[in-house]
This record gives sequence, structure tokens and C-alpha cells, in this order.
Amino acid sequence: MKAFIDIHQKLPHYVFLPRENRIYKVRNLAEFLILKNIKEVYVEDVQHPELAELFNKGIRIFHLRIKNHNLWRKKYRLKKTHENDAKLLFLIYKDHPEYFREASVEHLRDLDIILYEKIKKFVVELKTLRHLYNNNNEELEELMKLMNKMKKRLYKRIVNKYSSKYLSKFPNIKGLKGISLIMLLQHLQGRRFNSLNHFLKYVGIKSKSNYNRRAKALLFNIAVKVKLHNGLSWSTGKMMRYIARLIYYTYTFQNAEEKEGEVESRPVTYSLQLLITGVSR
Repeated sequence: MKAFIDIHQKLPHYVFLPRENRIYKVRNLAEFLILKNIKEVYVEDVQHPELAELFNKGIRIFHLRIKNHNLWRKKYRLKKTHENDAKLLFLIYKDHPEYFREASVEHLRDLDIILYEKIKKFVVELKTLRHLYNNNNEELEELMKLMNKMKKRLYKRIVNKYSSKYLSKFPNIKGLKGISLIMLLQHLQGRRFNSLNHFLKYVGIKSKSNYNRRAKALLFNIAVKVKLHNGLSWSTGKMMRYIARLIYYTYTFQNAEEKEGEVESRPVTYSLQLLITGVSR
């Protein structure tokens, strides 16, 4: 039995069951799907921690590869609501099942990365509180020490986990092979890009409005770190463009989608290495 889900981080999830022709408003997703004997779920995107739990319970997960919701809403005459977004997935599947791809474990976000991001944000909030307390609160200081220790342990674990899978594929440039690169590559898992131009628009290099904000923020972090670790004078924007190209060709070649990436990645990597060694400062 199949379920089509408009999934959320905080709001309840909206689940459309074609067999019942009914939409359910659900908070405990795994419990509901097991109760209804659901074997396959169809979602827009796989970047949700609850999907990892479903995957571990043996439920197959399919995600939408081609996204053009405004056009599809017009086609099926649906207003934008949570209920309609769940039903829209079913209508797309009914007409174009090839638009969905089954997710593997690599497509699902790593729970360690999710926890790392939450702790990192929490530490920033604690620093603000520390300033309000004028650095004079023992409980707050103890909590900050604990959070920083957890963050460091998670950082090491994440880097060790993905060192051979991701980091070993990239050149040894200071500031490049860190957790921001891992998080960006994890974010890109399951996505396919028709061309370099398509990818550059997605990460915000060639688009000022229609881009993925998370991808652009992570790319920005990588570019800043490379600049700082190597004392470079390039603008952050120019560094982002170079690193974006390097990531694109390495990513597409790794996913065996575009064989020309093997050739075209060489001048990009070489130019970056020249930049790092001081030839292009």
C-alpha cells in the first residue's frame, strides 16, 4: 500500500492514502504508517530526519526528482494547501511515475549532522545569553563547555565517517575538506543536474532569487574558510564560483552522470592549486 506525504519539520504531516481516497493529519508518522501497513511512501524531498526512521523500519521511500509545482498546480487546478500538496504528489505519480526515484540510505540526512547543526545553533544562542549575563553565570558556562565538547566529538565522528567517501575525492586545499563540504555533498545526494549552469543556479552563483539557500550558505562557508586558511585576496564570490565548479565536476563524475566531468575537473582543480600556492594571489 502506498502513501503520499506532505512532510514537515514542525507542523503535522499530511498523508494521502489513494486506497481510502482520504487525507490524514499525522504527528507520529512511523506509528501511523505501520498501523496502516504502508510499504511505500512518496515525498517531495528526502531531507527530513523522520524518513531515516521509516527507512530503518523497512518502508521504501521515493522522492520527486523533477519539481515544477506551480505548473502542476495549474494543471490539476489545486490551490496551495498542505492537503493539496499531499494529493498533488499522487496525481504526479499517477501520470508520471518515472518522476520519482527510490531513496537509498545515502539520500537520507545523517542524524549526526542534524544533531551537529542543532548544537551549533544552540551554542550561538548560549553566547548571546553569556553576553547578557556579563560572563557571570556558572550554570551557563558549564552548559557551554558541555555543548562545545559534544560539538567537537560530533565533528570528528562526521569527518572520519565521510573521509573516504567524500573528502578523499577532493584536492588537498586548506579549509576545503571540512564539515561544510560534507554537509553540502549530503544535501546534494539524490539530486541530478543537467549541466554546470543548472548547478550554479541551484547554489546561487547564477541566480539571485531562484536558488537553494542552504546550498548557497554552505558553499559560502567553504569559500570563506579556504580564503582564511590560505591568506587569499580573492573576493568570496569569486572563490565560491571556483569551488562550485570543483564540487560540480567531482560530484557528477562520482555519480557517473556526466563522464566529461573527469576531464573538465582538471583545469578547475589545477587553477585552485595555483591559487593556493601563490601563483594567482
